[in-house]
Amino acid sequence: MSGPTDEPGENPAFEIPTWDPVKITERRAEEARTQRDAAIADLRDSMDDDEILNEFGLDLGQIGD
Repeated sequence: MSGPTDEPGENPAFEIPTWDPVKITERRAEEARTQRDAAIADLRDSMDDDEILNEFGLDLGQIGD
């Protein structure tokens, strides 16, 4: 009879997935940019850039892509 080991078992359901914090951060940043761009597009459908600046104080020309 063998004791417990640190080696992964044969059941993949119990393996710990690898993750990369840099990739996760990059993915979240891309998702945030996509949401930002969609929100800006929706806002621009109802107002022009000058109205957005006057109403909300947002200069959309300074927001980079």
